[in-house]
Amino acid sequence: MLVKICGLTSLSDALAAIDLGADMLGYNFYPGSKRFLQLEECAAIQNGIIRSGRRTIAVGVFVNASRRDIETICTTCDLGYAQLSGDETPDFARSLPVPWIKAIRPREPTDASAAARQFSPRRQAAGCWPIRKKRMFWSWRPHSAPTGAMWCFCRS
Repeated sequence: MLVKICGLTSLSDALAAIDLGADMLGYNFYPGSKRFLQLEECAAIQNGIIRSGRRTIAVGVFVNASRRDIETICTTCDLGYAQLSGDETPDFARSLPVPWIKAIRPREPTDASAAARQFSPRRQAAGCWPIRKKRMFWSWRPHSAPTGAMWCFCRS
């Protein structure tokens, strides 16, 4: 299992997350989020992590961003993945020149399986279930998920 901590906005929080065992760090590039980061802020955090000698996988969280913005931010900030958390299509995801994770929000177990088939991995496919007031069950994960697919549960 991999642990991803999202919404980081400072170097001290990022280093603390790594020290506590986080495998992946998530940076939010959605302007509507209270945890939104400018490209320069993320680059500074990433450079600080490198200077500290720590290692992690960085993930940029995007909501309906342009292909150009995703590519620019991922390259500039040395991000390992782009997490697509909006209404991105399978074709859009597959057109990206960077590895990607697609966040899905199934309402029913069959929705998860359908999304897994739609977003079968060319690079990476994922399910990200927001856990709000409704309980999500691990049994909802698609049993037909492609080999190598990444599935996670997230609080939102």
